[in-house]
Amino acid sequence: MSDDPLAAMLTRTLGEPVRDVRSEIVKRDARIELERVSFRVGEGSRSLVFTRLPKDRALEVQLLPFLARKTDRVPRVYARGIPPPLVPAWPWLLLEDLVAAADACDDREGIAEAKREVERAVAGDRPALRALGVPGDGTVLMHGDLRCANAKRTERGIVLTEWARAHLGEGGEQVLP
Repeated sequence: MSDDPLAAMLTRTLGEPVRDVRSEIVKRDARIELERVSFRVGEGSRSLVFTRLPKDRALEVQLLPFLARKTDRVPRVYARGIPPPLVPAWPWLLLEDLVAAADACDDREGIAEAKREVERAVAGDRPALRALGVPGDGTVLMHGDLRCANAKRTERGIVLTEWARAHLGEGGEQVLP
């Protein structure tokens, strides 16, 4: 096991030894912190992204692992951390690296279809969504910020990011520019 705590965590998370770990802050402001972690595993190179959110925006930390188990139309989740209430650290997710992925702005119907796929995947899970802290009284999971900039083109299709404003509503959500 590595003396580097980040390498050790990645090794545990991925189930195979990682080496040559480097990290860089991609974005940091009062609403989010993104840190890309690049490393070598086996004969290849990979990167993942730590997404840290303030506690008042931490719904995504609760919701995204649940959604990722149901559908591939959200980012892959490798790990998450929810600090105890009295600890000042932000909750975090370790996600697939979509920072440089192309926006799907030219495919509004594809974005809408990805959203419908998420809706279908969790259609019978309203009690679980409520237990995860998703607000609202509707029957459909709404993204809350469905813009083309939050839709990334990947090899597996369009993936919807930025779920911090998700809520239960009545559907009919429009893709915004």
